[in-house]
Amino acid sequence: FLVSTVGKMVVLLVCWYLFLVSMDLMGSSFKLLADRTKGGAVVQTDVIGSPVVGILTGLLVTVLVQSSSSSTSITITLVGSRCERSRTISNICAV
Repeated sequence: FLVSTVGKMVVLLVCWYLFLVSMDLMGSSFKLLADRTKGGAVVQTDVIGSPVVGILTGLLVTVLVQSSSSSTSITITLVGSRCERSRTISNICAV
């Protein structure tokens, strides 16, 4: 009984560690992507800066990903890495 409980705890801690490492890796990737595409990929216009476009972009991403947990993880990573501003999703990593 004790061995299976300790084994489950070890597996849980390893999975938690891998989750945190993957979130950090995703945040670093978004930062690197933002540095490379800063000013080149996203041109700030009135249409792109619209909150409606941000909502529609978010809906499209959610439909494409097909998983609310994946979209939530990506959003949390973007916010945590300070790439996403709360105004719209379309100006991700635009500084």
